[in-house]
Amino acid sequence: MATAQEVMNDSAGDQDVRSASSRKDKERPDEKKTKQPSPVEDRPRAKAADVSLPISPEQWAQFQCPEELRQAFLSDAGPYSINSTSISAQSRTLFYLDLLVKELESLSLTPLTFAPLHLAEVIARDLMQSRSQSDLYRLRIIRSCGDLGFESPYSEHLLSFTHVPADEQMRSQRAVVTQRNGSQSDVTDETADRGPCGWTASALSPHQLWLAKADVCLSLNLFQPAKVLLTHTHLTAQELGDQLSLAKSFLLLAVLANHEQRFGEALALLQEAQEIGGDEEFCFILAQTLQMTVVEQEEQETHHQVCAITEQACRAIRAVLEQRGNRASVLRFFIASLQTRAAVFRQHLLSSADPSVEMLISVSDTLRHTAAELLQLGYRTHSAEAMLEHANTLRILAVHSSSAEEKQRHLLDAFSLMKSAVSLQEQVLTDVLNVLPPHERQPGAPIFWQ
Repeated sequence: MATAQEVMNDSAGDQDVRSASSRKDKERPDEKKTKQPSPVEDRPRAKAADVSLPISPEQWAQFQCPEELRQAFLSDAGPYSINSTSISAQSRTLFYLDLLVKELESLSLTPLTFAPLHLAEVIARDLMQSRSQSDLYRLRIIRSCGDLGFESPYSEHLLSFTHVPADEQMRSQRAVVTQRNGSQSDVTDETADRGPCGWTASALSPHQLWLAKADVCLSLNLFQPAKVLLTHTHLTAQELGDQLSLAKSFLLLAVLANHEQRFGEALALLQEAQEIGGDEEFCFILAQTLQMTVVEQEEQETHHQVCAITEQACRAIRAVLEQRGNRASVLRFFIASLQTRAAVFRQHLLSSADPSVEMLISVSDTLRHTAAELLQLGYRTHSAEAMLEHANTLRILAVHSSSAEEKQRHLLDAFSLMKSAVSLQEQVLTDVLNVLPPHERQPGAPIFWQ
């Protein structure tokens, strides 16, 4: 989008050239039979000259790519515009934009995610002509705005982005029919389904896009739209034999069941998902959901179940770690995050009854280890949260101390940890502010409420 002005400048240049040519025609009547401008040259691209692109996160949050700007991009086939020539590998581009957004979020740089999300939305809508994928990015923009205390103009049409488009339902039905007829073609490959301009309609099949939209809907507490999307996804994935999407649909249905306090049903769904399996990230999210489900059930063996779930998941991720050293930092984060989460659940369970000092010391040791591990991996916000939970555990230990000296030591250690956690969060905030424009660095700016 940064090339919008260049597109407009090109338009103005074309007009100047045509004006100069017209003057020459008047001077030389015998040469009046000149080449007529092409339809592309006559397009009113100069209308986009009034569009000013955002320069701050707050402006990006309020941004909607105008139709004039979209047309200006599409009418310019140059290498510095957003078109099918400059971005020929659109699916791959979206993959790396998604990866960029994910990394920025992990570094607490959510204010910087708006530009890549808006770019991805333009690519999805105007180049790939995929409504669901465009809606998916709009939902993610709304979520990022909510996280930062901003209001997105897309919020006015929030529910319309959660629908299952009729044309995508028809494509899924055709794929199911093809599957039943025993066709040898890959029914989940959408590269054969192209728009009028020859671009790939979608890199993902419709039910995979519905699954991604359902995930965002759950994070926005849009439970009914999420249920509709997951129902469509689940049925389609079953018909097509798409085991990966089927497992993910079971997992998200379990997350939905937890939100609706149907914990027994959630456990059954998680068991179905576990039997199918998935990659290490799937294992990580599955373990997190299992931890939450067994804790919410409030049974007698909850403490033991949380420990068993965590150990089993960490063992599986460690096995992957031995084979995929290039993923070491992410896999170590998964392990440390699961251990931290389990320790926090154990702490809450112990604090609600007559706690065992040995168990509290075990929780304290785990949180000390995971806070250091997360900090070493660069996840400072997660490390600060682990430090705060460690401090809370030490305060509980202080209440059950056998001597005044031990109580004082625990309280002093807790105070030191809380100062370290605050200092760490201040470092994160400073880093975020350093990449923002000066007017966005004021304490009253919405960005401070993250």
